[in-house]
Amino acid sequence: DYAYIHRAIPDLMKKWNCSHLASDYGMGEGPNSEIRSRIGFEKVIPFQHNNNQKELMLWNAKMSAYTLNRNASMLRLFSAMKKRKMEFPAWEYFKPFAEDIMNIQSEFDEETGRMRFTNIGPDDFFHSLLYALMAIDRRDGETLLDS
Repeated sequence: DYAYIHRAIPDLMKKWNCSHLASDYGMGEGPNSEIRSRIGFEKVIPFQHNNNQKELMLWNAKMSAYTLNRNASMLRLFSAMKKRKMEFPAWEYFKPFAEDIMNIQSEFDEETGRMRFTNIGPDDFFHSLLYALMAIDRRDGETLLDS
């Protein structure tokens, strides 16, 4: 429910003292514009995956969003997890979010000779975490995702 989300996000950001919001460009600029009108243009950092992009992250002025190389950015997050660069909450709290991560599989595409990620169920938490870390990278120039 966008009406609820548009009201709740600014309140939650204030409650948790958040300076920026990493968002999924997904449905387009409409939802992001509404949030931007409430919290400020520069505080919303939207992302969209681009499978054809070679660079890890680029600003797309036409979209007012960052585009990410999907495989490269996802691989960096999986690598950071494997290297234990982050700590997650106790299993009892984290289990539903871990299930989102486990819904992602890697496949080798023999036609292109490349590995790619596919999902077999919801993977929203994984991409929320990825976008948040990429937003920090954009803001600070360094994150857990650095190789």
